[in-house]
Amino acid sequence: MKKLIYILLLAVATFGFTSCDEDRDSNPILSGAGTTRSLVLNVPPVSVNNVIDLLTSNSIEFTTSQPDYGFPASTVYTVWVSLDGEEFVALPTTYTTARMSVAAKEFNEALLGLAGDADLSAPLSVKVKLTAAMFVDNSIGKAESNVIELPKVQAYVPVVEVTLPTKMHIVGGFAASAEWKNFVPLTQAYSKEGFFYGVVYLAEGDEFKINPDAGWKGNDMGTDQITLEGDIAASCANGDKGSNLKMSASGWYTVIVKAKIANGAVQYTLSFSEPKVYIIGNALNGDWSMNDSGRFTAPATADGEWVSPAFTGAGELRMCIDCGVDWWMTEFTLDGDNNIFYRTMDIPSNWAENVGADYSKQAAIGGHAYINFTAGTGRITED
Repeated sequence: MKKLIYILLLAVATFGFTSCDEDRDSNPILSGAGTTRSLVLNVPPVSVNNVIDLLTSNSIEFTTSQPDYGFPASTVYTVWVSLDGEEFVALPTTYTTARMSVAAKEFNEALLGLAGDADLSAPLSVKVKLTAAMFVDNSIGKAESNVIELPKVQAYVPVVEVTLPTKMHIVGGFAASAEWKNFVPLTQAYSKEGFFYGVVYLAEGDEFKINPDAGWKGNDMGTDQITLEGDIAASCANGDKGSNLKMSASGWYTVIVKAKIANGAVQYTLSFSEPKVYIIGNALNGDWSMNDSGRFTAPATADGEWVSPAFTGAGELRMCIDCGVDWWMTEFTLDGDNNIFYRTMDIPSNWAENVGADYSKQAAIGGHAYINFTAGTGRITED
């Protein structure tokens, strides 16, 4: 029906140019209606004795001639490529002239899809053909070209800039995660890229994964994507569902995720250690080392509070978590609403001067610090 309408429209459009049977030969009549015409695709001269390097080339020039419609007509050309001469894919850009400048990047992307995991170090033999039609939907005036060969086309895998993640989360079936609903953030160590840590309570049988995103975007990682290390790595094994990590013993853990770039990709290492949280500095009578005299006592439950030893000195309170790095990389305090605030900036003097009074908590001799890592809150007392 569409073809009939088109022919009728041509007849109406040309009615003013003919009024008798003698003029019929000059009317535009679609020749060979309902058939698929052929057109000739020329071999690009550049391909005869040269390697077409798609990385250094801007485009590849192809030429043809308009299909024989019996009259000049607006034509749309589509370029198709193949590696085996059987499976052809169409390039997304179409052309309205018989000279086509095909973008090398577009050509390369099509070849990558066809090649899959094949070795691209050597030039490929690429087959190319054209299709044409008088309308984009190929409904009228179909034409198909011969297949030509470009014997040496050097494809390339685009270089993707790989960067370290700036965020990391742990999600799963444990208390803070609320049964795979909450993505619990780990903290990036101050001035140490790719190093994330957190103090988390995990019960026997809890399954979880890590994820740079705070949502399900296909970036979650389990035993298939990360390397386990550390003394407690044996406590974490394959879960019951896919590559989930699964804890074999209940307790508090310092979870550490290290990310590094190797072989053009980000590689992850996950470790667990016995959590060690400390008060240091003025509250410990000027002792800035992490030692047992300033170590918090861990609670027995996930919702319990960590309790510091009694303060032996007065002044601004400083607290940190032992993650095998300098204490100032994993320092934390409480903000004005008593939420845990992990250090993200340089503090050459103290919290009060360099960050703000709300972040400066004062220690009084005999007082204690109470920290709830699951809730992300804390409090300071004077007794």
